[in-house]
Amino acid sequence: MDIDSYNHHSFARWLEEWFKDTPCCLCGEIHEVKIHQFVDRNISPDNSRVLIVIRIICNSNFKKREETGEKLQYTITMLPGFLIPHSRVPLPDIYKAMDEYLSGRETIQQEAALIMNCQSRHSFRLYYGRFCKFASKWLSFLSTVFPEIIEKEIVVEIGGKWKQIKKILKGLTVGTMEGLSDSSGLCRRFEYAHTILSGYKMGLGP
Repeated sequence: MDIDSYNHHSFARWLEEWFKDTPCCLCGEIHEVKIHQFVDRNISPDNSRVLIVIRIICNSNFKKREETGEKLQYTITMLPGFLIPHSRVPLPDIYKAMDEYLSGRETIQQEAALIMNCQSRHSFRLYYGRFCKFASKWLSFLSTVFPEIIEKEIVVEIGGKWKQIKKILKGLTVGTMEGLSDSSGLCRRFEYAHTILSGYKMGLGP
């Protein structure tokens, strides 16, 4: 599901199917997912674009909280893969900016920020710093999760790490992404990989 075809009703139905055999991210049990509310979410740095995202409720934690008084979290916002928690910059824009900056095209950080529709280079530096922090861990993790894609020793230079990550992404076979162009396909694969990485607290969010 990409940013242009996103529909919150379709996403809600997808979540209902997903949680039929996937443990709840709040209580760890498998149970029927319940939609708690629909929430407006700004997805542009200048707040010019808004999507509706979904907040689900875990009745198991809610009941336990009422019975015991324990302060358990019982609602959580579920985001589609192209969004990052606590960020107004969509992931595809961050990918494009990172690729432009790290692929040897002599792009400066201010130009990379503008690709993300941000006015300040500091906005780009925020995500770039997080990428630098996790790049080696990403490579090690992705090579383990996708053992069919064998990588050589991780390089030291950050541009080389980006190149290795793109090589891993190219090797991913992810359903409907196969018919996409190279640029669109890599971006969607990046979203897919980032969703997995975020689950292990290695995402580009805070």
